[in-house]
Amino acid sequence: MRKHYILAFSLATVMLCGGYIPIVSGYRNVDLTIINSLFLYGLSACIIGAVMYVIRTGFLTPVYRGFATISSAFLPKSRALQEEEKHSSHTAPFAWKNAAVQKLSAYFLGGGIGILTVSVSMQLYYF
Repeated sequence: MRKHYILAFSLATVMLCGGYIPIVSGYRNVDLTIINSLFLYGLSACIIGAVMYVIRTGFLTPVYRGFATISSAFLPKSRALQEEEKHSSHTAPFAWKNAAVQKLSAYFLGGGIGILTVSVSMQLYYF
C-alpha cells in the first residue's frame, strides 16, 4: 500500500507543480480560485480515500450485519436463493475486490495529500 501511496503523492505534486500551474496561471500571476479549487479537490480525494479505508478495515461490519438481520426479518429469502448463495460463495472475487479497494484508497489518499500539499504551499508562497 505504501508504494501506491507514494506513487500517487509524487505524481500529483509533480504534475501540478511542473506542468499544470505554470501553464494555466503564469509564474507570478496566480488566481486565488485555482488554489481554492485545488484544496477542494485534494480534500475530496482524502475523504474518499479515508471512507474506503474505513470500509476495508471492517469497522462498520456490525452495522452491516444489523441491517442484514433487520432486512431478513421483513423480507424472507426463498430456499432457492439460499441454496444459490451457498454455492456461489467463492473467495476469488472477494480477494480481487479487497485488493482493488486497497489500491484505490492508497491512490486517493496519496493523490489527495499531494494536491493539498501543493495547494497549501502555493497559498504560503504567493500570498
